[in-house]
Amino acid sequence: MYYSVDFHDRNWALAIDIDAKDTALSSAKAHIDSTGLTNQEIREKAGIIQAPPAGRKYRFEDIEQTLEYGFEVDEFLRDTLGSEETTVVYSGQGCHVYLHEDTPEYRYDTRNRRFLADHLENKLNIPIDRQVTTDSERVMRLPYSLHAGVSRIVTPIESPDFDFKTEPLPDSIEVFESESEADQGFFERPGAEGGENQ
Repeated sequence: MYYSVDFHDRNWALAIDIDAKDTALSSAKAHIDSTGLTNQEIREKAGIIQAPPAGRKYRFEDIEQTLEYGFEVDEFLRDTLGSEETTVVYSGQGCHVYLHEDTPEYRYDTRNRRFLADHLENKLNIPIDRQVTTDSERVMRLPYSLHAGVSRIVTPIESPDFDFKTEPLPDSIEVFESESEADQGFFERPGAEGGENQ
């Protein structure tokens, strides 16, 4: 289930999207020679596709890093921009950081959103999904809805230590005893991850 970040009852809302697949790709590019390779070839060469959860564009450690990034962004929004109303949300394959401001002078247009995206990417080295972050008309996963591609509930979180393998499971999903069984629980339907430029 999705909702629009262009709230009709608020003056301003900003969603910063940090995907595990982007975190994985950024990490891979930092550790291997990726000259002339497609994104998929980079992931394969770095061993990402073979690592748990097998067959995905990210590893579990990339989700963990993504949650860390989410709280770095949250800290930046609070400490640097003086924001008081922020939320970090585990999205199923990464995280979203929301900034809600009711003060009209904080309304960010496309240019300001791009400036913020540049700062997050280039100064803080956080691999955000730039297209989502700069688009004020983007739709996002609704908190407490089910991300059917990985069978996880989209969950607001208080710490990067959130256990994304077990805590956001819907009641109808069995909790596995071993980590290899839990890895298999991260399944997806074909096409569930969404499109990506190669």
